[in-house]
Amino acid sequence: MQTTVQFDLADLLPDAPEGDAACAARLVRSVEGKPGVVRAHVEAAPGEASRLCLHYDADRLPLPRVRDLAVQAGAALTRRYGHLSADAPTMPQRRARTLAARAQKLPGVMEAVGTASGAFRIEFDREATTEPALRTALADLGLRLGNGPDRRAAALPRTTTDDGRQTTHDDHGGHDLAGHVHAGQDANRRPATREHSTHDDHAGHGHGAGESRWELRFAITSGVCVAVAFGLGQIGGISDAVRTAIYGAGVVFGGIFPLREAVEALRARRFEIDVLMLVAAAGAAALGEWADAALLLFLFSIAHALEGVAMGRARRAIEALADLAPKTALVRRGGEEVEVPVDDLVIGETVVVRPNTRIPADGVVVRGTSPVDQAPITGESIPVDKRDAEPEADAGHLAAFETTPAESRVFAGT
Repeated sequence: MQTTVQFDLADLLPDAPEGDAACAARLVRSVEGKPGVVRAHVEAAPGEASRLCLHYDADRLPLPRVRDLAVQAGAALTRRYGHLSADAPTMPQRRARTLAARAQKLPGVMEAVGTASGAFRIEFDREATTEPALRTALADLGLRLGNGPDRRAAALPRTTTDDGRQTTHDDHGGHDLAGHVHAGQDANRRPATREHSTHDDHAGHGHGAGESRWELRFAITSGVCVAVAFGLGQIGGISDAVRTAIYGAGVVFGGIFPLREAVEALRARRFEIDVLMLVAAAGAAALGEWADAALLLFLFSIAHALEGVAMGRARRAIEALADLAPKTALVRRGGEEVEVPVDDLVIGETVVVRPNTRIPADGVVVRGTSPVDQAPITGESIPVDKRDAEPEADAGHLAAFETTPAESRVFAGT
């Protein structure tokens, strides 16, 4: 009899980021072809965590053996392939691409992805490099590393037989206490945490903000040089050599930061716009058009600097929004109300929210009614009424949170 069993990918591959197609494909290949396994594939329904589906012959392969195959395959991949998260100051997207390209050229690195917000994700092969060596190399690129997600959880399968009956081995029962809010940040596991040194984090952010300020100052100085040289030309009586020298100063101040970006891009064998701007400015200067060269670099550098300033402000605004969420939560455990750190919340626990306090975690209301100020999240100008969820709502599953009516869902920090 052919039977289907499903495993949450987050349980089999606890170190892999959510939605990592490469690791999922490796897992499928590693279990396909095993005796008794008919077919393997990854299933991802909207609003649910991705799962590994194994179709197997129950007469040849008992369920415990299927579970062992999946767990062993996941463990082997986890041992070989590592994932690192890195934090860098905010930067233009092109520089993020350049840094990611340079990181991907390091020995053992299989994939490197970076964003303008400073978040980088690195995947590497432990058979080609070691984590300490890779951390050192990435630090030399200016990337401050944190630990990857810690999502160690037992892989509990769900089985479906050919007649359509479903049996679940993932027990979330017993948590549906008469409470107020269910924590619901993710499905079937504790919230992922990233450990960063407080000192390093502030240092990184400060470096990014300081760098943007200096870039802006240099760009403004370049603009002042262009304006002064142009004004002297209008007044008359000033030698061309003096004006050329002032324009040259504008070229220097406007080209310092683009030159650094261009060098980094060329080292990563990428041809970014910084390279084109410098080539154009150098061509204008070679033709004796120093005013054009200085004006070009001033406009480019001021746009570059303002982009960095805007990214820094956006990042600080997002961090301030995240700081609105409480650091602790009042949880019902063993018939008592206990205050615990938010990072220690377990999916399915009941959190008590007192009047005029902020909600510590995303969740579903299971008892009580109250208006909730959601302005920090949604921008709504007036409080929104919240009420009890339907009795069958089970906050142990992410799908339940996604399908619960809006009037029964609450969000951290509101």
